[in-house]
This record gives sequence, structure tokens and C-alpha cells, in this order.
Amino acid sequence: MITSTPDTHIESVAEHALALMLSLAKRIPQLDQRVRHGEWPRGNITLLRGKTLGIIGLGGIGQRVAKRASGFDMRVIYWSRVRKPELELELGVVWVEDLGSLLDEADYVSLHVPLTPETEFLIGQNEFRRMKQDSFLINTSRGRTVDSRELYNALSTGEIAGAA
Repeated sequence: MITSTPDTHIESVAEHALALMLSLAKRIPQLDQRVRHGEWPRGNITLLRGKTLGIIGLGGIGQRVAKRASGFDMRVIYWSRVRKPELELELGVVWVEDLGSLLDEADYVSLHVPLTPETEFLIGQNEFRRMKQDSFLINTSRGRTVDSRELYNALSTGEIAGAA
């Protein structure tokens, strides 16, 4: 038997996306390792407050991420196949016309799209080049929405600050 249970994990995936953002902003894994090695590092902690979150795909999960981000006083922009004016008013999000504009502006890019022929490798070399050098990519979509080789290159060369 094969079943489909859409919407089953919407809340937990949205919370996970925010947890990943916080982990990146606060450098939790890196600082944890340094403390375990007897160091007590200071500084270089980023706030989410005042940062711009770019959501790619404003479906069920993207909407919930946007709602949670507002609690951190983040500016939220989104790009989706279909503009959703009613959600713009409800959630206080701003639609951008194209993916490139979102990548240019966002401090955090959170990916929430299904894997389809149109979204496979949606984020690759050209997209990483558009992102800010101090920006972060969060992908809670399927893995093949991001070109992993290009992600490795972008991280290795410092083209972006981090990914989760």
C-alpha cells in the first residue's frame, strides 16, 4: 500500500527551518566544538532581528516559516510561482518578481518547494553568485533542489557564509 500524507509534518518542518536559521546565526555547532576543546570564544554572533528572510515557495511550510520569522522581527520577502496578495496582507510578507531579486536581498534564503523538473537544481552556481557573501541557505526541501557541488564550491570559496 502506498499513501500520501501531505501536511503531516508542516509544523515540525517549519520549526526545523527556524532552528537551522538560529543555529547558523548563533554559530551553535562551531561554538559547541570550541567549548568542548576548552575555548571560550566571544563575539561574531548574528541576530535574526532586522535581517531579511527570503522564502522560496510560499506553500504551507513557507507560510508557517514566514509567520514564525515575524516573531523575530525579520523582514520577509518571498518568490513563488503564484503571487498570493491575501497572504501578503495576513503575514506581512513582500512578493518579489523573480528569484534573482530575492537572492540579491535576502540574508537568509529558505527553500520550500517540491522536487519537480522545474525545481531540480533550482539553486546552483548562478544563484550562489547572486547571494550576499554573508548570507545563509536553508534547504528543508528535497536535496536535489540545490546543486550540491555548487553548494560545496560556494561554501569553500566563501561565496556564501553558510548552509543548513
